[in-house]
Amino acid sequence: MGQVMTREEKYIVREEKYIIDQFRENIIGHYSKIAIYGIGKNTQLLLETFPEAPIIGLLDSSYGGKELFGKRMLTEDEITEEKIDVIVIVARKSVQSIIYPRIAKYEEKIRIVNIEGEEVGKKKSNVEYNIPEYSVGYEDIKQAIENHEYISFDLFDTLVMRRVLNPSDIFECAVRRLHLADSLRQQLILARFMIEKEARSLKDIDKIYDELAERCHLCNVDWEALKQIEFDLEKENIVGRKACISLLEYARSIGKKIFILTDMYYRKASLKILCDLAGITVNEDEIFSSCEIKLSKEMGDAYQLLVDAAGGNSKAVLHIGDTPTNDYKNALKWNIDSIRILSSYEMLLHSSMASLLSDTGRYEKRCALGLLISKLFNSPFALNDTKGKVSVTEFMDAGYAFGMIFYSFCRWMIEEAFNRNIELLILPGRDGYLIKIILDIIKPSFKYTYIRASRRCYELASITNEEDIWHIVRNTRFKGSAEELVVSRYGIETTGACTNDEWIAVILKDAADQRRYLLDYFKKKGINDNCKMGVFDCVASGTVHMYLEKLLGTSIQGFYFGVQLPPQKGLSIINAFGTFTDYELKSAVLEHYLLLEHMLVEMTGTLVRFEEGGGMIFEDYVPSASLPEIQNGILQFAEDACGLFAKADFVSCNEIIKELFNGDVVFSDEIKKIFTYNNHYLGENSIVRIWQ
Repeated sequence: MGQVMTREEKYIVREEKYIIDQFRENIIGHYSKIAIYGIGKNTQLLLETFPEAPIIGLLDSSYGGKELFGKRMLTEDEITEEKIDVIVIVARKSVQSIIYPRIAKYEEKIRIVNIEGEEVGKKKSNVEYNIPEYSVGYEDIKQAIENHEYISFDLFDTLVMRRVLNPSDIFECAVRRLHLADSLRQQLILARFMIEKEARSLKDIDKIYDELAERCHLCNVDWEALKQIEFDLEKENIVGRKACISLLEYARSIGKKIFILTDMYYRKASLKILCDLAGITVNEDEIFSSCEIKLSKEMGDAYQLLVDAAGGNSKAVLHIGDTPTNDYKNALKWNIDSIRILSSYEMLLHSSMASLLSDTGRYEKRCALGLLISKLFNSPFALNDTKGKVSVTEFMDAGYAFGMIFYSFCRWMIEEAFNRNIELLILPGRDGYLIKIILDIIKPSFKYTYIRASRRCYELASITNEEDIWHIVRNTRFKGSAEELVVSRYGIETTGACTNDEWIAVILKDAADQRRYLLDYFKKKGINDNCKMGVFDCVASGTVHMYLEKLLGTSIQGFYFGVQLPPQKGLSIINAFGTFTDYELKSAVLEHYLLLEHMLVEMTGTLVRFEEGGGMIFEDYVPSASLPEIQNGILQFAEDACGLFAKADFVSCNEIIKELFNGDVVFSDEIKKIFTYNNHYLGENSIVRIWQ
């Protein structure tokens, strides 16, 4: 009987098969002269598997030799002389964006791909929408205001916007808070839609609810409560469009007569409340709502009010709004000058992120998109200069754009922890820092605690015998000797310890002291083995999780963004975004996990060891001072989302992350450059940019 493979060996075989199959399918036979970037075991595997392949040589920035695995290490001159037609990056996807800039200079004449045959690097984009609205800027509208005496503004999607994709999402959110059966909820939503459509903007909210009660009389609903919930949600999710409000203020400052003309089911008293919340200074007598005046822009007759106010001189009136028919064409029919600006929805539709609108059937996705465009497209002029290409220059906006990933994960983790009766969730340092604050916003029913200790701290405290030391040495890709590993990673000084036995004794004594201090710290943080515990990790194989179980002497449930295979033996782990090897990675979120992981970290650095007496020593390396602005954007998203939806939507997370990195969304270099990686844990001291 043959020897049974271990779990680790099975994962290795799976990875090797994937690499061979992908290289055979996408590279072999497609190119006549191949160079491989990377000098790891998988490059060796490919060279041994395909000895006849036209692989001319290898590239790698960290190897200074002339030959490896029987192949030349190519110089820049040799790459040109040999007329290489493809460079294949044999490296995991999460670091391909780091490698690419090192060889990007060859891109003009040589294709740069991964083993899947995908182009690596920034995608070339020709996204451009030359729609008329992108040629009308803030100053143009100011000039038009100066040339008219009466200035009328539409309200919703012009002066204000909601943090949802569709106006009906506010009502759906209100209905969801009643926790009705799906069939009843859909009945209410459909009935509400039909009533508004039939009303032609002439019925007020009270009349709409009266008809709703009649049509859905079998529903056991407290209609007054639902109506109040809906208006409360309107107040919570109203956002002023600052540039448009500025135009209104400018018009007022130069003595123009102001109107707000809206097709709406709220009366002016309610609309005044919403205007106040959005930062619009307006009097009730300047607000004209279709449900009160019984005239609408949809029918066109509301513009009679503006003409009458101007003494019959329609050319003295300027109307500014977002809908092509109601606000633009119908105004022109009354000989009123009109300027159409874009709603945030229309901006998304005519932007480089338009593909996100391809599937908006999920309520959670609509909320996420509504939140995103309320930030990125608050100004109707945000896409004018780029003709539709989304550009992100503010740190907080960048964080907000990634907020859905972290918020969805926390919602998923809370639900899974609740279902498993978790009483205490441990959030280890660094990755647990921002997750703890998001949990503070959501307020789950179980306890959770942030432990500032780093992986190094857990690892050292877990050493109880000599075999533990050698296990760490054998299983660590550290660039240096075993003694250098111990000194640089744990801060243990082995000076004077000449033999193995002597320096091992130093380590064991230090580990025992560190274990005592760490367990005391755990106790102060409320951690004990008398309750059912869980632990968070971002993307890992479970090393910190394993050490925690060893230190606490109990099993702990893991909740991870993703699991890197093979996992540590014997751990119970569930993940949100999937599992992967270094090469087989199918989740867009996990493809960028190094970047996402760095958004979570604490500014003060993490605990690496304890001083004698229990004082804490924190690592010197800390993130950029601009990182808190990114984190504030993420937290703002969580706060905004918390009142709208409580369910994770991982499909949307992957869709959004793909859109942000497809090459058609431009993040400023000021944002990108704050994400750096210094893997001193593995004995490397060079600073590498993660986001190229």
